[in-house]
Parts: sequence; structure tokens; C-alpha cells
Amino acid sequence: MTISSQDFLDSAEICLANDDEIGYRNAVSRGYYALYHEISGRMTYMPRYARDHHAALIEYLNTNTLHKNEPFESVKLKSLSYKLKSIRLERNEADYDLDCMKFSREMAEQSLIQIRNIFKDFKEMAYCKTA
Repeated sequence: MTISSQDFLDSAEICLANDDEIGYRNAVSRGYYALYHEISGRMTYMPRYARDHHAALIEYLNTNTLHKNEPFESVKLKSLSYKLKSIRLERNEADYDLDCMKFSREMAEQSLIQIRNIFKDFKEMAYCKTA
């Protein structure tokens, strides 16, 4: 069975519905991966990296000379890099910062709102590629 970025986003929604802290944390994590896979899967010229895939994607999106051949507006890719970086920080907090604080439903909901909006905006951007 082939998994898509939308499957990750759907999984995030299911995790949120579990209505417990691990579900909230997993919702943010799965949502981030939905974005990561959707964006990285649509980059035509991004080189393969042996490590640091997430940081590499963010840098690629943020650097005009790296993404210059992509069929998207550079300013939109740069904006996307900042948004992805922000969500990645939230995912890191959800996945790794277990002792610091309780991860609330409100935190997960806010992250998923951002994730859904970025996901939607990027899909629209992908359909309106520049020549």
C-alpha cells in the first residue's frame, strides 16, 4: 500500500480525536510529516541528502541559488521554509520535550490549524506553478 502526505494529515486528525496528551503530541508530529512529505515530494531539483533531510529541505526552500530551477516563485518557497521551520520546532517539542510541560489540546489544535493552512496553500501553489 502506498502512503501519501494526505494520509499523514488524516492520521494527525485521528490522533487529535484521541483526546489525550500522547494523541495531541502525535497529531503535531504526524501533521509536520504531512507537510514534509508533501513539500519534499514536489521539489523537482532538490538533491538527495544522506542525513539531515529536514534541515536540508528547509535550507533548500530558503536559498534562492539552491531552488532557482524549481517551477515556483522564489519568495513563496522562502516563506514556506520559515513556516516549515516553525512547525518543525513544534514537532520537536511534541516529540522530545516530554518533561518540560503538559502538551495541551489547544496547542495541538493551533498547530493543526497552521499545518492545514500551509498544506492547502502549498497544494494551491503546486497547481499554479510558474513557467
